[in-house]
Amino acid sequence: MLKKERADAEIKDLKKNLVEFSWLISMSDEELKDQYNEFPAPELNRKTNMWETTTAFCSLGGCEYRHRANKTEREALIQSIVATKLGEKTDTNGTCPECYREYMRDSI
Repeated sequence: MLKKERADAEIKDLKKNLVEFSWLISMSDEELKDQYNEFPAPELNRKTNMWETTTAFCSLGGCEYRHRANKTEREALIQSIVATKLGEKTDTNGTCPECYREYMRDSI
């Protein structure tokens, strides 16, 4: 029974979010770009042909090291705006693997 209650709660939250963010669907791409957003503008990754939004910057070197991928720029913008409205922020507390290895090598 606990699984059903949890599933029902998740469905309720999803429906609330759909209603809360439905106004984004009717916005033009330019209007979406003008919305406040905690994340950098999405960029097209030519290797994967996906639009990527950086979600983490390395605290040692400032590198972009985690990304959220979407098929279109519009999807990436909407996802970033929704994440911002839900309180998500770009992570700046971690380190990318390359900078961490260099830091450890230089520390020894």
